[in-house]
Amino acid sequence: MLIKFLKHGKGSGKAAINYLMGEKDHKGEVREGVKVLRGDPYLIADLIDSLDTIQRYTSGVIAFHPDDMPTDDQIQQVVQDFERVSFAGMEADQYTYCVVEHLEKDGGKHLHIIVPRVELLTGNAMNIAPPGHEKFFSYWRDYWNCMNGWRSPADINLV
Repeated sequence: MLIKFLKHGKGSGKAAINYLMGEKDHKGEVREGVKVLRGDPYLIADLIDSLDTIQRYTSGVIAFHPDDMPTDDQIQQVVQDFERVSFAGMEADQYTYCVVEHLEKDGGKHLHIIVPRVELLTGNAMNIAPPGHEKFFSYWRDYWNCMNGWRSPADINLV
């Protein structure tokens, strides 16, 4: 399993969500499956599009190698733990996000995450992946990979 935050975040929330919910991927190929695991994607899109900041959302992906074969329960645990660490110290009414699962043709699973960059009670900017976040999230990734025997991008033998 790997986690990566993407450079997307300045454009339309609606366009980002339409891509995630669409039946075709970026190559124009039909997706094997799309499932919402957390949040209301269209509500998230409306919130993102209401923001007047340049950086309006954080986009990321948790990708499982086809050999990982996580169960639905394990995926729910990963998402729950992602929420716990990403929004540490915050109450549930201070943030919102969505997770959309894509099933890949090779058997892998990708969990796409969209987080509006706003703290909901104050309207202040919020960034769950600030500069230096890679080190923190790499420890998080390594914990989950070690606990479940999943493939890691840190493994030099990973092909």
